[in-house]
Amino acid sequence: MKKLFPVLAAAAAACQPQAPPTAPVAHQPAAITPAASATHSLASTDSLAPEAAALLRQHDLSPLWASQTANTTDHPTLEGFYGPTYYRISFYFSRVTRDTQRPNVFHVEGLDRYKKAITPFTGTITVQTVRPFTKDMSADLDSGWQAFTAAGRFEFSEDPTTKGAGRYAGQALLDFALGAQGGLDYAADASGLSDDNPTKG
Repeated sequence: MKKLFPVLAAAAAACQPQAPPTAPVAHQPAAITPAASATHSLASTDSLAPEAAALLRQHDLSPLWASQTANTTDHPTLEGFYGPTYYRISFYFSRVTRDTQRPNVFHVEGLDRYKKAITPFTGTITVQTVRPFTKDMSADLDSGWQAFTAAGRFEFSEDPTTKGAGRYAGQALLDFALGAQGGLDYAADASGLSDDNPTKG
């Protein structure tokens, strides 16, 4: 467990993950923003702009949230620092599945490690907005690909039968790219960190 799982930024209290760098993107699609109504549950796709809800119904992001994929075999964990002493904390997402009724909700199972204690947890990531990269953001993409950031909230609960079990909650961010032929991948690169990206690269 060496560094942050590519393009996912998760903030829990004082958790400060690291991220790999990126390079320029050419295409700037129309903005996808949240719907004006705030009366619906955040877990409902009704709280998303119609374009974002349609995108999430068409493209399952769960393989990109999951830790053990073809692109994350070398560094499959989220690494950060937690608490007043900034002690290292690690998260591994062993299984991520998209909700069958709400395509913006992802069910997560995994393990976290803190002060040598490894604890199972379960929870959800709920995507609240999907926005395209702006001209200030960067990603190394082939022609025909467009980069987006999915932003939302995560809530994880540790196994209550384990000593010191607790809960984590915070912001979840994922930079991803869609290809003209339906391809799906991370929107990240190792050529230079971009502080303008929501995930910081």
